[in-house]
Amino acid sequence: MKQTSEICENFIPAELIEHLWNIVEIYDEDKYVFVLSSRRLGDGIVQDINIIIGSTSSHHTIYGYKPVNFKIKVSKTDDDYTMSLIPSEKTAHEINKWMQRKFNFHFLKKIALAPATHQFRVRNAC
Repeated sequence: MKQTSEICENFIPAELIEHLWNIVEIYDEDKYVFVLSSRRLGDGIVQDINIIIGSTSSHHTIYGYKPVNFKIKVSKTDDDYTMSLIPSEKTAHEINKWMQRKFNFHFLKKIALAPATHQFRVRNAC
């Protein structure tokens, strides 16, 4: 079974995630590291993928996806594969901001839906 972390699903295009899962199926190893980077080619920007499996690595370039710059690891436990992000310092900062916004949104949603337990009085300013 393949599991993609929520952070990967939110920050990486779905087509690119599917492409990485196809690579995992082709090589059939236990651990992978994908270094995703963007570079300019002609008038556009393309996605470079460095695939690191053990002590070997390979590289290829793909077109048609919105390029991103991340490091991703895929590890195998029993028959389950898990895809997750290897955060750099900048990425960890952005993820923390995203998680804080998500927490705030859910917290505010709970407050809006919760009924008031008591009545509020506003005192007269005189």
